[in-house]
Amino acid sequence: MGLLCNRWGHRLPSLRKIKMIEELKSIIKDERFKVLLNNPDIWESKDVDYTTPRVERVWMPINDKRLSLHVIHPCEDGEAYMHPHVWETAMFVLPIGGLYEHTVGYRKPWEVTSDSKDHIVCKQIVEGAMYYEMMDRNAIHSVRPIAQPVFTIMLSGKPIWKENSCTLPKNLVSLSDERKNEVLQIFKNYFL
Repeated sequence: MGLLCNRWGHRLPSLRKIKMIEELKSIIKDERFKVLLNNPDIWESKDVDYTTPRVERVWMPINDKRLSLHVIHPCEDGEAYMHPHVWETAMFVLPIGGLYEHTVGYRKPWEVTSDSKDHIVCKQIVEGAMYYEMMDRNAIHSVRPIAQPVFTIMLSGKPIWKENSCTLPKNLVSLSDERKNEVLQIFKNYFL
């Protein structure tokens, strides 16, 4: 069996069981997940509003990872922030909310640029449930809800790709307790 390589000659990850997705699925299916959703005191929150789309994040540590619940707000075409991650991640897009535009790209490891349009390899518009993971330090993506918010659950590992970190233009603030409870209620309504 030959090696799979991208257009820059880098070896792509082998075809393997989708480890992070399976771990995320097992967390969601576990009855204890519902208990977690009913305990707002164990959840932290951030209003990620320094770029588009705006993301309301409610999160907690779980095992050696972080579990995040997202309310991702709509933005206009061309406004979604294309970015890498500092950690491996798996995402579940819930089948509630609006259409989810997901753009995936790949950047050259030596390239530091904010213009990533040349490196887009896939753009998809999803309606309904979807799982995906990002397991490569050079992968970049953007998400854009169309017309109405989208709700996702993200399982992220520890930061391992420090070169992908960025300096935020402002300090992120926590959501109000009232809003954090509203976000938790959205997910409780779906899972309970």
